[in-house]
Amino acid sequence: LARGGEQTLSVFEQMRDAGVAATESSYSQVVRACALDGDVASASRLVRQCVSEGLVVRLRTFQPILVHYFSAGDLEKGFEWWDEMLATDPTVLLSALNSHQGPVEEIFVHVIKGCAPRVLDGDEWACRKLDDLMGEMAEACLGVTEESAAVLCE
Repeated sequence: LARGGEQTLSVFEQMRDAGVAATESSYSQVVRACALDGDVASASRLVRQCVSEGLVVRLRTFQPILVHYFSAGDLEKGFEWWDEMLATDPTVLLSALNSHQGPVEEIFVHVIKGCAPRVLDGDEWACRKLDDLMGEMAEACLGVTEESAAVLCE
């Protein structure tokens, strides 16, 4: 029997071969299945394919890859994908926070757990990257607050 990610990827590819257009949601589900199976190479390829097709990506599109790398303590790859996500759509965090998506909290927990050992060891790079990420998340939270205030003042 094939693993869940392999089966999901196979069905997705059959769907695409049959001419069915993929959505960000369908990509996100296949990315998640592949990442949960440990097939991060396929998950990564699919995220980049989704972006190259011009689909509007969300945090949930990147979440499985981010969680995979940060959970494994592979901060370099985790932050590489974090940076790629923000380069793809700088408002992705703001959008996720506005829609009350759980991935923000889940990713943050995995980032902290992944960074903690290296931060405690005094790894300056890990400290700087964690500080940058926290600043980006704080800016996104302030953006939500500013939008909420504007709506309340109208």
